Amino acid sequence: MVGINYLLMCVLRAGFLINFLSRPVLSGFTSAASIVIIASQAKFLFGVPVPQGDSLGWEYIRDITVHVFQGHANWWHVLIGAICLVLLWVMKNIIKVIPKTKVPLPAPLILVGVSLIISYAARFEQHGIQVVGSIPSGLPVPRFLSALTWDHVTSLYLDSLIIPIVGLIETISAAKVAATKFKYDISIRQELLALGVANTLGCFFLSYTAMGAFGRTALHMNSGAQTQLTSVVSVIVVVLCLLFLTKVFYYLPTVVLASIVMFAVSSLIDVKEVHRLWLIDRVDLFLLLLTASATFALGVEWGIISAVVTSILLILYQSSRPSSYVCGQVQGTTTYTDVSLRSDIITLPGIVVFRFDAALIFTNAAYFKSRLEQIYNDQAVTVEACVIDCAGITHVDSTGVKYLFDILREHVEKEIILCFAEMR
Repeated sequence: MVGINYLLMCVLRAGFLINFLSRPVLSGFTSAASIVIIASQAKFLFGVPVPQGDSLGWEYIRDITVHVFQGHANWWHVLIGAICLVLLWVMKNIIKVIPKTKVPLPAPLILVGVSLIISYAARFEQHGIQVVGSIPSGLPVPRFLSALTWDHVTSLYLDSLIIPIVGLIETISAAKVAATKFKYDISIRQELLALGVANTLGCFFLSYTAMGAFGRTALHMNSGAQTQLTSVVSVIVVVLCLLFLTKVFYYLPTVVLASIVMFAVSSLIDVKEVHRLWLIDRVDLFLLLLTASATFALGVEWGIISAVVTSILLILYQSSRPSSYVCGQVQGTTTYTDVSLRSDIITLPGIVVFRFDAALIFTNAAYFKSRLEQIYNDQAVTVEACVIDCAGITHVDSTGVKYLFDILREHVEKEIILCFAEMR
């Protein structure tokens, strides 16, 4: 059902809704989700028994802290994890490529291979160091949905409507990180088609819901991935491992896997965006921090809800109070511009030229009227005439028309001449 809903969203071109999520909101969600992933993997770094059911970032940190202060931390895990993180940093920032070639150094693969050999030789499991353990071998067998009933469909359909929304936001958030790094454009419709096909086919193998993953995206980028062909290679390698190599990975320390994931995901935490927004737009910075806080404190689902709500509120706020100003003539030209921008502006006493840079609709019609009244009150002399520059007014709805008639009536009563210029 999730796959079908993805395909319906693709056919109906519903992906445009993701454009209502601003960059700061997506950045806040991505950074917070990355921190939650790091917190969830930290239990392997410290070797403490944190329950799998915890899903909130602060819960992971609380439980890990409690276990550490109670003396439950496995310091062998901490030592191995620290060594792995240092090696990953060195191979990414110093060595970078295989000597005498331009091929990126496969740091995670090298780390997994070396740790498997050391773990097997030193018998890590016997010394209290957690290993992956037994992995079921073989591939899943297709199962047709013969047991599916109408009651199952009706009881699960509500969730199947919510999951695609959550999945799309997570997928696009991760995809935009990769798109920014590798300088390409995202086709949201193509993403929806891929998600729909993957989930529709996956249901015959009882798979989990498929969507973009921050951890895998970051791991691919840190491993030197350049195109989607890396996913094909990953699938082939996973199939071969499930068929022939599951016993080999028995000895892989969980702390090594956790270190690889934590190091990869840490690159998705966008600290530079916080600094940039502090310098240029404090409102967007507030939205980023609000979304990040909700994701970290309340969970991914509530983080997404807060991202959507805050984006909609931002759009409504901006549309309700658009740019508007008094214009004057630039000396020696026929150009009119904002009087506050230049010192050589010519204005005539008693005449107001008012510009409104937005469609005149129900969200801002009252603001249009009140802004005009405020400008009249700020004039040093009595206003005798007003020219409304309509060059920026691209559309007027029925509410805007009503307010224009009210303004016209008031101007007639006050004997103020009202003119409209640059009408479309």
